[in-house]
Amino acid sequence: MMNDNAAGIGDPKIISLLREKGWKDLTIPQKLAIPKIKEGYNILLIAPTGFGKTEAAILPVFEMMIKEKAEPVAVVYITPLRALINDITRRLKWWGSKLGFTVARKHGDVPSSEKAKRLRKAPHVIVTTPESLEIDLDWAQKFRNYYRNVKWVIIDEVHELISSKRGIQLILLLERLKRLTGFDFQRIGLSATVGVPEKVAKFLFGSSRRKSIIIEIGKGKETIIEIDAVPIGNEEDLWSKIAKTIIDHIEPPTLIFVNSRSTAERLHEYLEKSGLNEIQVHHSSVSRNIRVSVEKDLLEGKLKGVVCTKTLELGIDIGDIRKVIQFRPPGSVTTLLQRIGRSGHRFYDVSKGTIIGMNEVDVLESLATVSLALKGELEEPQILEKPLDILAREILGIVLQ
Repeated sequence: MMNDNAAGIGDPKIISLLREKGWKDLTIPQKLAIPKIKEGYNILLIAPTGFGKTEAAILPVFEMMIKEKAEPVAVVYITPLRALINDITRRLKWWGSKLGFTVARKHGDVPSSEKAKRLRKAPHVIVTTPESLEIDLDWAQKFRNYYRNVKWVIIDEVHELISSKRGIQLILLLERLKRLTGFDFQRIGLSATVGVPEKVAKFLFGSSRRKSIIIEIGKGKETIIEIDAVPIGNEEDLWSKIAKTIIDHIEPPTLIFVNSRSTAERLHEYLEKSGLNEIQVHHSSVSRNIRVSVEKDLLEGKLKGVVCTKTLELGIDIGDIRKVIQFRPPGSVTTLLQRIGRSGHRFYDVSKGTIIGMNEVDVLESLATVSLALKGELEEPQILEKPLDILAREILGIVLQ
C-alpha cells in the first residue's frame, strides 16, 4: 500500500490518486527524481521504457503547482511526435482533471473547436512540439502572453531531438521563452536511451543557472536479443521466405520494426499472403485515423502484430508488447535498445527481441550492435555546430515577437 509520503510526495490529493490507480509503490526512477524536482533541480532522467518517467516528472510539478497556485500556462510539455502528444495529453488530463488543472494539446491536427477553446481560456499545461511552440512565440500575440507564467518545461524523448536541427531549434526556443518569462524556469528532460548524458544535459539546460543532476537507471530489466537470418534461396520467393521467417518468431502481440515505409508495406503484404491474420501496418504515410485505430487495437489486444517504422518506437501507450522483431539491423545501438525496450513494457517484465538479417553482412552487423547494446555502449550524440539556417529562422522569430 502506498504510504502517506511516497518518495517526497506530500500532497494528500496526489497520494489518494496514486492509491486510486492501484499503485503499491513508486519505481526507482520516480523515487530518485521526485525529491530532486521538488528541490528545484534541472534534471535529465534516463530510464528504460515502463519505469514511469512521465509520472516522475509531472507529479512533483503538479504538487508544486498546487502549493504555488500556479497560473496558466505553468507547464510546457514538449514531445517530438504528434502521436505522442495525443497519448501524453490523455494521461496528463487524468491527473489534471482531478487536481483542478486544465491540460491542452497544440499541433496541426487539433480540431478548430479545440483551438478556439484553448484561446478562450489558457490551460495550465500545454503539450506540444517544438514547431508548434515556435508558431505560438512567433505569431500568436495573444496566446504568447500566457507563456510569461511558465515555471516548468518538460522535454520528452530527448534522444529523438538532440542530434537534429529540431534540437537546436528547441534549445533556442527555450532561451527565447526564458527571456519572455524573465524567469529561470525548471527544465526536466526524459529519455529511455542516450549516450554521454553529461553532453546532453549541458545542451538541454542551456543558460539556466539552476542546480542540475543526471539520474540514470541503466539496469533493472532483463533483455534477451536473438539473431536469425532468412534462408538463402531463389530471388523469386525471397519475400515469402522473409515472411515465413518472421512468422516463426512472432509471439503476439509483436512489433515488427523495419527501416523504411516501402519495406513496411511490402512486408505487411507478404505476411498477409503467408496466412498471418490480425496484422496491420503503421508508419508516417498512413492516415492519422488508421494509425489511431491500429494503436487502439494494439492496446486492446486485438492484433497479433504490427509492421512499423519509427512511428511506434517512442513512448505511445500501446499496451503490453510481448516481443519486438527488427527486420535488418537498425543502424544504431540507441535505436535497437529503444525498439527492443517496447516489449515487456512494465518494469519487471523481460524485454525480448529478434533481429532478422538477409545476408552475412546483416548478421555480422547485428552481432556487433547487440554486443555493444548489452554492454551499454551507446553512440555519442552528434550535436550540430552553428546551423546558420536555424539561427536565421530564430532571428526572424525574435523580430516577429
